[in-house]
Amino acid sequence: MLDLLRAGELRPTAAEVAEKAGVSLRLVFHHFKDMEAVHLRASELQAAEVAPLLPIDTRGCKTLGERIRVFVGRRSALYEFISPTRRSLLLAKDEHTLHAQADKFRAIKRAQLDYVFREDFERLQESKREPRRRACHQAASWSGWDNLRTNQRLSVDEATEVLETALERLLT
Repeated sequence: MLDLLRAGELRPTAAEVAEKAGVSLRLVFHHFKDMEAVHLRASELQAAEVAPLLPIDTRGCKTLGERIRVFVGRRSALYEFISPTRRSLLLAKDEHTLHAQADKFRAIKRAQLDYVFREDFERLQESKREPRRRACHQAASWSGWDNLRTNQRLSVDEATEVLETALERLLT
């Protein structure tokens, strides 16, 4: 399933999964109740692969610009890795378990952004803090990244520069 998703197949069928795995269709459904279960297992496997991409260590960063560069560098690597499977999830409107996993992942990413830039948010005028925090969350979201890469057709470097610029403007 993951190989098919990463190859750009947004809605792999059970037959395609079986063929890619080199097993019979019957064996797929012997191990999995339905395609949602296949998607869920693929999502679990990807979560394990993604784990090393999540940590963002900004302890050695002395300036906001350094923190932004480290943060955006890690996020761009993460988003480039997860984009093929994330696009597939957008089509899986009826697969509630997958969407619950995506919600947990978004919560982790939001908490991470809040932690990395906590001092910068505190420096903002109180009335601007929450709107800017939310704007940072939007700018640094996967959907924001996907918009830059897919709709605006920017390269990774160009999208990285846009996200760095947005965060710098929002945090100062």
